[in-house]
Amino acid sequence: MKLLLKSIYIILAIFMLASCTPKTEDNATQKAETEKPAQVAKAEAKQEEQKESDEDILFADIEESSAEIDAETITTNYKEETPIDEQLLSIAYGSYEFKRKTFEGMISNKEFLDMLKESKNAEIIKIDKEKKIVYCKQKIKAKSGKIFTYIFKYEWNEKLISLIRTKYKLVNKLKEREIKPQIIKQQVYGEILTSKNQSEDLKKKNIKKFEAYFEEYVKEHYTEEAYNGGYVLDYIKGNFTGSGKDEYIVYFDTHGFTKDLDKHSSLPEYEWKNDIDEAMCFIIDDDSIIKTYEISGVDGFFIPASLARLRSKEIGMPDIKAFGVRFFQGWINDFNQNGINEIYSINPSYMNDYSSSMCFIEFNGQSFNIRKFNFWYSFFNSVDWYKGELILEIWIPFAEWLSFDPNDGSGLFKNKWKWNAADNNYWPVYSEMLEKFDW
Repeated sequence: MKLLLKSIYIILAIFMLASCTPKTEDNATQKAETEKPAQVAKAEAKQEEQKESDEDILFADIEESSAEIDAETITTNYKEETPIDEQLLSIAYGSYEFKRKTFEGMISNKEFLDMLKESKNAEIIKIDKEKKIVYCKQKIKAKSGKIFTYIFKYEWNEKLISLIRTKYKLVNKLKEREIKPQIIKQQVYGEILTSKNQSEDLKKKNIKKFEAYFEEYVKEHYTEEAYNGGYVLDYIKGNFTGSGKDEYIVYFDTHGFTKDLDKHSSLPEYEWKNDIDEAMCFIIDDDSIIKTYEISGVDGFFIPASLARLRSKEIGMPDIKAFGVRFFQGWINDFNQNGINEIYSINPSYMNDYSSSMCFIEFNGQSFNIRKFNFWYSFFNSVDWYKGELILEIWIPFAEWLSFDPNDGSGLFKNKWKWNAADNNYWPVYSEMLEKFDW
C-alpha cells in the first residue's frame, strides 16, 4: 500500500512539473514583451532628456565663452531712445526678404549672413542641418559700455519658408535690486486717486486749471496755428515726486481741440477725443500750480475712449494681480523697490497690439525718467516681485510679419523682462515657444 501511494505521488509530481514548465516559458516571454515597450519608452525619454540637456550645455558654453569680451570690439551701440527688443535679432527671417526657399539656401545666403554680422552684430554659432535649427549669438553695447550678449534659437518653418525665433536668453547676470518685504506688501506709497474718486465740482475745477495752463503751453511749444489748447483726458493724483503737496499726472489730447471747437471743462466725449498727445505732472499748493514737469514719450490711444467707441474688451488692460494700483492707462507701484512710485503707462497702437509699447516713468529728483519698450500689453499676465520680472504669455501669428495666410504658423510664447538695477531699466531676458500651431 505504501509503495502504491509513493508511486502515485511521483506520477503527480512529474505531471505537475511538465504542466508548469510551458507556463513559465510563456510568462517569461510575456514579461519580456511587456517590458520591451517600457524600455523603449524609457530610452526615448532619456534621449529626449539628453536633447534638452545638450541644448542647455550649448547655451551654457556660449555663456561661459561670452563672459569676457573686449568692449572696444563692439560697434553696435544700445540706443537709449529705441526699445531694447527692437535692437535684438528679428522674430523671423523669410524667403520674401532673402529670396531663399530652403533651409540650406537661407543659411548659405551671403546677404543674410552679412546682415547678421554688420547690422545686428550677430553671428551663427551652430547649425543643426538634420533638425533645421540655427543658433546665433548677438552682442549689444549698453550706454555704460557694458556688453550684453544674447543667444537665439531659430527653427525652420516649412509653411512660412522662414527661420522663426523660438527661444532666446540673455547671457549677462543683471544687477538685482534690494528686496524689501514691506514694499512688496504695500506695493504703492500713499493714496492714488483718479477723477472718478473726486466730486464733480472739484473735477471741473481741476480740469479748468490744467487746461488753462496747457493752453499757454501749446502756444509756446506748438507751431501749428490750428492748435490753441487741449483737453484733459483724465488724471491721477498721488505721490510721484515726494513734494508733500498735491501732485497730479494729467493726460492731454490736442488733436480734438482747434480754434473751430469750443473748450469744455469736462472729461471728453469718447467718440472723437481719444488720442494721448501729452502728459504732465502738476504740483499744486493752496489751489495754485507751483511746479510742472513734462513727461515725454506717452502717446497712443486713450484706452477708456477706445473701449467705449469700439465696445470691445479685447483692447482693455489685463487684470494683473499684485501690481500696485491700476488706473485708466496702466499701473502705479514701486516694483523696483527704490522708495518712489513708478507709473507704467501703456501706449496702445492703432495698428495692432503687437505694435504697442509701455512707458516706465519715474522721478529722479529733477525730472521724470522715461523708458519705453515694446510690450504686448494684453498678454501681460503676471509679475514676480522677488525676481523683478514682468511676464507675458503671448500668441504670435508669424504670418502677420511675413504677409502670409494668418492661419499658418503661429506659436505660444512665454516672455520675461527683468529690472536691471545697474542702469535702472528693463531688459528682455528670456523667451521660449511653449506650443506650436500649424507648423
